[in-house]
Amino acid sequence: MTNNLLDLTHFEDISAAEVLVLTPNQRMQRRFSHSYGLQQKEKGLDAWLAPNVFALNTWLDDMWLHLQDCDYKPASNVLLADNNLLTALWAEIITSDNGHKDVINSKSLAGPALSAFRTLSLWQSENYQDILPDSLESELYFKWHNTFKRELRDRHWITSECAVNIITQAIKQGAVNIPSRIVLFSFDEIPPLYGTLFQVIRELGGEVLQSDTNSKPKSITIVYPELTKHRSDIASAFTNVFEPQAVLPHIPRYTLPFNFSAGIPLGDVPLIRDALEYIGLSDKRVSYGTISSLLRSPYIAGAE
Repeated sequence: MTNNLLDLTHFEDISAAEVLVLTPNQRMQRRFSHSYGLQQKEKGLDAWLAPNVFALNTWLDDMWLHLQDCDYKPASNVLLADNNLLTALWAEIITSDNGHKDVINSKSLAGPALSAFRTLSLWQSENYQDILPDSLESELYFKWHNTFKRELRDRHWITSECAVNIITQAIKQGAVNIPSRIVLFSFDEIPPLYGTLFQVIRELGGEVLQSDTNSKPKSITIVYPELTKHRSDIASAFTNVFEPQAVLPHIPRYTLPFNFSAGIPLGDVPLIRDALEYIGLSDKRVSYGTISSLLRSPYIAGAE
């Protein structure tokens, strides 16, 4: 079985329970916690303090909630809009553009438009006209971009990127306590928005370090079109090649050495799938396969 231990050399002399460790995402946070536990066992320890490790976005969310609890005015007078609200707002803006209503699928464009807005915010690219090509698409985006910002202001909504600016301001004003030492673990790059935050922490006396990881073994990324449609086939192929013993009945379940970034559609989750098929029994025609599957479902009382 593959060992996913990370290189935690940086933490041989530093307790991860005594510093704030930030990772780029929750997956790396879980891997760090697991690898840190293995490292402590290798030292012969039977018990240790849990590492103080958070995904960066989780830590920022906690900071935001703290500012609201403290009634910090810039944070308490606005709504931190989630992805659903923001995507719906983009769709509304695009749909209301009468000049292009007939040729644009607003729902398909809302997600990419929000992603572009977030990227520009992360990289603090106010002069976005200089980085996008001069085209009809860019002109449309500039128009929607400005309308989106105006709508946010009028509705007293903010994005998570705007929340980072407010958190940075609060730190400057001493509204929140800063950690004495932060370790940024396994970040490939630090966008300027976060760089400004960490620079403010440094200027106020906090120590911000970076620690790279050398995963064992090296990992690769595979990009596959229509992954959701072919996910099960790909998973079977990878398992057969890399971990053929995993399908044997006497082998306990364990974490496979590969994972999928895309989530499983809700309708494909066995419990939800069986529930939907059960509801569908009211239809006049139900296939033999569906009935057979439901009779053997472990989620329905009386099934075998």
